[in-house]
Amino acid sequence: MTNDIDQLLIQTQELEENQDFAKLAKTYREIARIYHKKKDRKNSKEYLQKFHDAKKKISEKTPTSRSFKQKFSAIIKMATGLEKVHALEQLLKLHPKKKTYIVGFLSSTYMELAFLYIEDFQEYHKAKNCFEKAIECTPMRDDAYYNLAILLHLDLQDYSYAKVNYGRAIVLNPNNHKAYFYYANLLTDHFQDYDNAKLFYEKAIEISQTDKKAYCNYALLLTNHFQEYDNAKELYEEALRIYSNEEFTYVNYALLLTNHFQEYDKARELYEKAIEINPDDANTYDNYRLLLKRHFPELNHLVMEN
Repeated sequence: MTNDIDQLLIQTQELEENQDFAKLAKTYREIARIYHKKKDRKNSKEYLQKFHDAKKKISEKTPTSRSFKQKFSAIIKMATGLEKVHALEQLLKLHPKKKTYIVGFLSSTYMELAFLYIEDFQEYHKAKNCFEKAIECTPMRDDAYYNLAILLHLDLQDYSYAKVNYGRAIVLNPNNHKAYFYYANLLTDHFQDYDNAKLFYEKAIEISQTDKKAYCNYALLLTNHFQEYDNAKELYEEALRIYSNEEFTYVNYALLLTNHFQEYDKARELYEKAIEINPDDANTYDNYRLLLKRHFPELNHLVMEN
């Protein structure tokens, strides 16, 4: 990583001499990103400021006589990031009558920037702000509500606000099976709203009949909170029919068969398949050992070996 910075710093010298502020801004931004990953906040802040200074010089060099179409075309070709957002916002101020035309692209750029913050920097609050900005631009954008809800649910643990945004996403797009699935997970894990979670799992499966996770989580809900063991069994069978290489499915199905159907032979087969998929899962081994001790005393030597 140090070599990367050294090479970029050498490039900046040449770019400064040639006054190539567009490439210089991109280079400064890359240096700031590398320092950020190294947790060197001082240098990251310094090069982020240089990036903004270079951007200003780009604006100063840009002829003001260019037509809206030319300006807009140039902005759309820019890489995603803050400079693209700022350019679109500035263009909107200069051409307010073009708002309808611009805001869709601005919304998409905010979405791209949000994913950049999540994937490259793990800056979740900045990503949240970008999703909210995208919604301000295009309030009917269901994917913005959905991705905001996922961020709030899984990364920021703001469960109440996540609940609101899952609801909005579903209203705008009733066919988003993933929104139903994650909303059901949220209601199960953090609101103990099992009745609505049940409805949402059913809706997710109705829309996408190949979502193995929906079958598995729904089966677990029916087992733990509704005592609908026969239905849960059918759901696990369907999940395995769709995808037969998921450790989670085998383990939970084995527990169901052991605890509620006394089908110990099949449960043993399921545990062995789970271990074959993931030999390093200690919890699976513990459950397997317990099954052998209680119901297969003649196989206690396997317990000792494992």
